[in-house]
Formats: sequence, C-alpha cells, structure tokens
Amino acid sequence: MSPLAPGSESSAALIAAIAAGDRDAFGRFYDLTAPMAFGLIRRVLHDPEAAAEVSEAQIADVFGLTAGQAKVARALLTGRSPRQTAEALGLSFFTVRAHLARIFEKTGTSRQAELVALMSRTLGSASRLTE
Repeated sequence: MSPLAPGSESSAALIAAIAAGDRDAFGRFYDLTAPMAFGLIRRVLHDPEAAAEVSEAQIADVFGLTAGQAKVARALLTGRSPRQTAEALGLSFFTVRAHLARIFEKTGTSRQAELVALMSRTLGSASRLTE
C-alpha cells in the first residue's frame, strides 16, 4: 500500500494504470495526491524561502518512495548525477542505480530527466532545494 492513503491502491499501481491509458486511474491518483501536491505548490508560490525546505519525507509521501529512495531522488533533483549522489550519500553507485530503477517504476518515468521534470513540476523549482 502507498503511504499516501492507507487501505487504498498503491500509487505505483495507479501510475502504471495511468501510463497504460486508464483515465479513471488518473482521477484516483489525483484524489490521493492533490492535497499534498497543492500544499507544496502553495508553499512555493506564497513563501519561496520555505520552498527551500522541501524534505525527503515530502518527496517520499508524494511519490510513494522509501526513505532511501527519497534521499536519492532529492539528490538528483538538486542537480547531482548518480555518481555524485552515491558519493554524497556514502552509497555505492550500484545501490544508487538500484534505487533509481525502483523510483522510475514508482513514478512511471524511465529516464533521469523525466524524473527530475516530474518532481520539479510537482514539488516546485529544483533550484530552491538546499542541501
């Protein structure tokens, strides 16, 4: 189950259904994520300084990621490469690649650029994230 709504479909299952063209799945995903996403967007628009504080926990909640996956996603969102992410987080490059593969599955993306674009659109400007 997704951390977004206990007892409901997982966000990964919904994203897969959306990618397959299921319009009803999009509606269910929207219902699950809109309150959190709009809260983050409102935060970015009304308080740019607070936008710098988008946390790994928020990334994990919005995208249904584990804590480790959220750390990797946040590092990528701030502009790091997978190798730089591995070094910064004290992980092996292969661990980062494994996390990235699961992040792609959960977000319905297949490339790092797609992932960063999705997170940027959902969470606000990547340039506002801080270390």
